[in-house]
Amino acid sequence: MTGFLKYFSLCVVLFVTQVSGIQFTFSRGKVVTGSNGTLTMRCDVTENDVVTIYLIQMRRETTPGSNIFETLVQMEKGDAASETPTLSETINNNKDFVAGGSFDETTPSNTYLLVSMNISKLVCNDARAYMCDLIYKRTTGSVLSVEKNGTFSAYAYPHMTQLEGKRNGFIVQGSSSSDQAAFDVGDELELTCTANIGSLPATTIRWRKTSEKGTMDDFIEYHPPAGTFDQGTAISDNQCSYTRIASITYNTTAADANRDNNLAFECYVSVSGNPYGTTYTTQNNPRFYADISGDAQANRDYSLKGAIQVVCTNYHWYITVDMNKIRHVYPTAKASDIYLGENKCKGVENGDILIFQQDLSECLTSELLVDGIEVYNNELIYAEHDPVYLFIVLHYNWTVGVECDIGQNGTAIGGFPSNATSTIAHNVSSPQYPVSVSFYKDQDFIHEIGKGNPLHAEIGSHVYVKVFTTATDWNIRMRVHTCYTKPTEHAHDHMKYFLIKDGCEVNTNTHIISQSTHATRFVFDSFEYSNSHEGIYMFCDALFCDSSDWSAQCRQTCNPVT
Repeated sequence: MTGFLKYFSLCVVLFVTQVSGIQFTFSRGKVVTGSNGTLTMRCDVTENDVVTIYLIQMRRETTPGSNIFETLVQMEKGDAASETPTLSETINNNKDFVAGGSFDETTPSNTYLLVSMNISKLVCNDARAYMCDLIYKRTTGSVLSVEKNGTFSAYAYPHMTQLEGKRNGFIVQGSSSSDQAAFDVGDELELTCTANIGSLPATTIRWRKTSEKGTMDDFIEYHPPAGTFDQGTAISDNQCSYTRIASITYNTTAADANRDNNLAFECYVSVSGNPYGTTYTTQNNPRFYADISGDAQANRDYSLKGAIQVVCTNYHWYITVDMNKIRHVYPTAKASDIYLGENKCKGVENGDILIFQQDLSECLTSELLVDGIEVYNNELIYAEHDPVYLFIVLHYNWTVGVECDIGQNGTAIGGFPSNATSTIAHNVSSPQYPVSVSFYKDQDFIHEIGKGNPLHAEIGSHVYVKVFTTATDWNIRMRVHTCYTKPTEHAHDHMKYFLIKDGCEVNTNTHIISQSTHATRFVFDSFEYSNSHEGIYMFCDALFCDSSDWSAQCRQTCNPVT
């Protein structure tokens, strides 16, 4: 370091201290690498007893933890050129460094030096030790050297690396709808997703799957059944981010072969909160497309209706389900997860045959008189339930409509519905101001769903919710306290299913998007109560505060009750 050696001879004793003389500051204590903006480091002379400044410079560690420093920028007593902030010629200026400052010989204590850098070009290991050095002479003639260290914290945005697919253990390619991997019904599809999950090791990889309904490739949230997925372990890169490798397995079905759109999966990562601020979700996520085909006779033999026989009497159903055939299409199917109409109407197992013998008046069976024929309709349902709230249906694996027709002569005929499908105002409270809730199909909150309770939406689809007040008093602020659902307006409290509680997202598929003075917006994945097909009722409670009240209970933050 030439500056120190050059001025060492000015005094027999050169004092080195980190106590006073300079102030070293950073414009930001935390940066997210790859984001926009500028990070500025500034070194100010704060010592008043200064006659002459010989050198002021900023240095950085060559590598994090090395304790070996190199000069970034300096000003040195001499001519106009040396007293101008100058970047070191040995520094690779790949951060868009810009030097600045002022060398004030008249009033040395006004001297300062700064350097700025482009945050979008920073990487994790740029968060290393930096140092500001000052060599100056005091009125007593002694020469002092002072130095001060500083640093900042760096965080990384998540990004996806790759999505690999295997068919029955062998790698196959299926990166687009025009380059689909070929599968037969019953094949095992294994997907392995690799992602840099950012700087929070608890972040997990999430999945989307094309909807089973419709003709377009609409990707909706997918929750792999228990035992079919592995989140992997967060592995540190020893800088400021983590890598995670997650995998899921999926057995292709006859229904997949007959769908009107593509079977495709997508993996992604979403993070929010400190240090990222608002929610950040990875874009251009990798996808895997599978083209499911199979022998036509096999598809018929192993279709759902091929595994189900519907017989009835004037008073009872007699429905049998061949679990061997069901498991050829759905290998992990359990008889205990299949029910008729509502969750309490289970079948009785007799070997590999599941038998339903419920009354026609039970299990939400509907009755209709058509041309003198009594028509009874219901559904066999194989559903995935919330592991804690068993009355909540998160996802339908399949549903099959069943029908019993009783003629005027008393003849009963069982089968499947001819149309191939079975029939299966928002109350909020506030003592002070009116509060409303509206539901939307899209993230832009443009296309509204219905005009009141109950909410009808496809299970697993995103529902965007706006909770707002029509009050015109802008001196008050609304904070959403609680939002929950019930199967009916007057259902008992034990049927409450909370989405937001005490300002917290308590459901993993619920995310608060934004808050303003008079509105809060959030999104959740639609679900259904197992004993009701008539939609769900949503209720929200809000607290109103004076706009000047920033106490904890009046901020739209998570305040769990402990």
